[in-house]
Formats: sequence, C-alpha cells, structure tokens
Amino acid sequence: MAQYQIIPRTPVHIGNGISLSHRVDYIIDRDIKDNECAWYVDKTKLSTVLQERNLQDAFEDAVFHAKPLTQFIKETNIKAKAIAKSDSIFIAIDDLNDKEFRQFIHTNGKVYLPGTTVKGAFHNALYYHWLANTKDGSLRLNEIKKKISQEKQAWALKDLNNESKGFTPNSMNSCMKLLSVSDSSVLSRDNALMIDNARRLNVRTDIGSEIPICAEYLDPSLEPIFTLNIDFLAKSIRQIDIPKGFPETEEQVLAQLQFFNRKTIDLMLEKMKSAHRKYSEQLIDIKNEISNGINFIRLGSGKTFHFNTVSALLGREFDLARKNLKKEFGKGSDAFVFPSTISLIEGSHLGWCEIKKIT
Repeated sequence: MAQYQIIPRTPVHIGNGISLSHRVDYIIDRDIKDNECAWYVDKTKLSTVLQERNLQDAFEDAVFHAKPLTQFIKETNIKAKAIAKSDSIFIAIDDLNDKEFRQFIHTNGKVYLPGTTVKGAFHNALYYHWLANTKDGSLRLNEIKKKISQEKQAWALKDLNNESKGFTPNSMNSCMKLLSVSDSSVLSRDNALMIDNARRLNVRTDIGSEIPICAEYLDPSLEPIFTLNIDFLAKSIRQIDIPKGFPETEEQVLAQLQFFNRKTIDLMLEKMKSAHRKYSEQLIDIKNEISNGINFIRLGSGKTFHFNTVSALLGREFDLARKNLKKEFGKGSDAFVFPSTISLIEGSHLGWCEIKKIT
C-alpha cells in the first residue's frame, strides 16, 4: 500500500446531495479579515434565540415568503454570532443572498475526498485503455458498435455506461477489486472551500448556452492537500484471471490513467475549437505537465458523460445512439441526448487534481 497526495489544481466539487437554502441554512457576514463569507447556521442556537425572543411566528412567515435569513436577523437585531457555527466559507460571487448552493461532501464538518470517487476515476481510465489498446477490448468495442447501430438497440448506450462502472462482469470487474482506495484525510471547510458559480456551456455555441451551478468548491488558491492510501497490488492477484492489457503494477495503473487524461483533453480541445477556443490554454498546460511526468486525476462534477467515459471510442455509433434515444423517448428525457458541455469557473475547468506519491 502506498500513500498519495491529491492536490486540486482547478476548482473541484464532490457533492453530498444536499443544497443549502438562504432561508434557513446560512447567513452572510464578515469574517475577521473583513471578507464577505457564508456562515453555517447552528439550528439549535437559532431555535433557542427564536424562543427566547418570541420570534417563531415571524421566522415562519419569513421562510414562507422566501426572505433571506441574513435579512431576517438584521431586521430583528439578532447577532450573526449568536446563531452561526464557527467555520465560514469565502463567497466568490456577488449575489449569493438569494440562492441555494450545493454542499461539498463532509464528515463531522470536515471536507474530504471519498475513496469511491477516486477509485471511480481509475475505473473509467482503465476500461478506456482496455477497449482502446487490447485485442479483447477491441472485440468488445465492435460488439457494442454493432449493437447500437441497430435503431431498436439504442439502449445499448446505457448498457455501455453501466458496463463502464464494472467492466465486463467476470474479468474486469474482478480485477478492479484489486485496487483499494481509502477515504482521504480531512480539512476544515474554511481552509479548503469557496462558494462560486460554475457555468456549464454547450461546446458548440456561445448563444443561450450558460447554465449556472452554485456550489462549494475546493479552492486551489487555498492550496488544500489531501492524503490517502492506495493499494495497487492486492494480495489475491494470483487468484484472478487477469485479462490481457490490465495493469499489474502501480506504474502501469498511473500510465493508463494519464493515457485516458490525454485522450480526454484532446477530445475536449477538438470539441471546443469552434466556440470556446479561449478556454483551451489551461487544458494544453495540463497535457504538457502530463507529458513531463506529472500525474493528474479528474474528480467530481463538471466532467459530463461525453468527456469522462468510453463514449469517445464509439464515434459515429455514439451520435447515432443519441439520435435514437431522442427519437424513442423524447427530447430531454435522458441525459444521453443532451449536448456536449464544459463547466468553468472564471475560465478554469473543473476537477483537475495532481496525484503524487509520497511514501
């Protein structure tokens, strides 16, 4: 087992499925450095203050009318410190006060990187490499292409996505059990996060394509570093029938991950060239670093199906399958009919992290 550091180089969001509301979950106030920050509300403290001052009905009315909690406590002269938790998060946007934002995954108030998320990034990369570079993988890829080329077999695209999570049922899925990844070390929220809007853009057009996504993101400027353990060589390796092309060493695993990263960047650059060429420089820099021996891993939201799975290997068949899905189930009824998108914060792509061995 080896110990690794993961260092966010661009903003990263790994959600826990919870959105925080301006009505009840946070207030906006200044920190000790006079920065405007979001402070989590301690619900027990809030309840106590409301009872002591007989403001329960007024608070319910404020929530019903979608009044921001920040405005409510100002009107009722409640001090922010009286209801806030001790940690705060820097706000990188001007209009948070009327928004919900997605929360970063945490445990006991500390943020971390789940081992399952990191392992999932390896999963996609190793499956991509197997399909693209081995004889058995090529045969499987041709089977998928043949299947989804038939108009009534459009759901094969979903089968492909499900398969990519576990490789083929017997061989690749068994091999992935040999890769063990722990959850990472934890960091306090105020030393790791910012609140910002990511913009999701259609790669083919600048017109009418922005979809803002407000969330907590790991802030690279705060230099957060997470440590975790990765076991690339499980003890049971000799008991499993390993398909040709599956990595058997730590170095091979990392090499296949970087192969996938380079291919992903090449695809993004190709798709972006017509409308978003100005956002290419960061990706080119990351690819150059990979060529110079720096290992990267892409985590969290903002990657999309088009740029984070083996769909790029399907070419024409992928486009055909999307058309068939749209025809059978209606526009917007399934994620696979959506256009290719990129997500950005101030021109920075999401999810790119350096992964570095330390012991």
